[in-house]
Amino acid sequence: MDNFEIQRCIELRDFGVPARVQLHHYCDASSAAYGAVSYVRLVNQKGIPHCTFYMGKSRLAPIKPMTIPRLELLAAVVAVRLDSMLRREMRLEIHETIFWTDSMIVLQYINNTSKRFHTFVSNRVAIIHDGSLPSQWRHLDTASNPADDASQGLDAKQMLSCTRWKQGPDFLWRDESTWPTKQNVSSDLLNDDKEVKQVAKTCVVKAEAQGATVEKLLEKYSCWIRLKKAVAWILRFKTWLFDHRRMKTQACLTVHELRRAEQAIIGYLQRLHYGNELHALEDGGRICSKSSIYKLDPIVEDGMLKIGGRLQMAPLNDQAKHPLIVPTGM
Repeated sequence: MDNFEIQRCIELRDFGVPARVQLHHYCDASSAAYGAVSYVRLVNQKGIPHCTFYMGKSRLAPIKPMTIPRLELLAAVVAVRLDSMLRREMRLEIHETIFWTDSMIVLQYINNTSKRFHTFVSNRVAIIHDGSLPSQWRHLDTASNPADDASQGLDAKQMLSCTRWKQGPDFLWRDESTWPTKQNVSSDLLNDDKEVKQVAKTCVVKAEAQGATVEKLLEKYSCWIRLKKAVAWILRFKTWLFDHRRMKTQACLTVHELRRAEQAIIGYLQRLHYGNELHALEDGGRICSKSSIYKLDPIVEDGMLKIGGRLQMAPLNDQAKHPLIVPTGM
């Protein structure tokens, strides 16, 4: 290892003032390790490029077995963090940063806009998005990826003879037109990926069936108090289903629960009989003059129709100030 040398100077004396400075980060992973390596690519006024090894970082794979796509994603995170650190520490003005990976699944994760991932992948993708743009990521073959040396490992003799690790891939020393073609990455291939959250299949109840259920409930109870209590119990059970761990159940119904039940019943009946008027007022419009409640000058409060007009000026409580509108026969 005494013979292993890295050129420390980035700007060569006879190279001239660089017209363009690029950072290139390569990442790769295997079942044993993962890592990333960074190079600075300078292009002078004559268009001649020069590449310099800048920094490399590798880490052993976790003891707990992990899939290769997850390890590749960890390597991509290392590359993004290297870029952030180098941009902060370097005095050169960086014109462009490009990230390279030989994993198509990582590119699909990064370019995804429609799928939701499980926590591990979601958190790493969020880090990558915070430090880079999807358009900065490109694909290359494994044979051209110098980060493969970090994931597979090199012994001392290989490090002395391997020029790819110290100088970067050959295409960096050529014109950009000869670089690997940038591929269009589609997220459609993620449909069967285990890291994608499956959309829960919900049972959709048709409006007609839901209305019929409520109508049966209204027909069953001829007493207003009994109807309110029944609806209050249903609403309490609904609340318990959503948050049963925090909810403290009580033996008797509270006044608040009975008021909620009353509002739920009246709100349903209003939408059943005065649905057009309610929608018109909610959208900021006016109701039709032929409506049966037109003369009441109705307003909408708390999602329910209430009487407006001169009663708004009554110096009474809110309930008397804006009485609820109920259909005939209630």
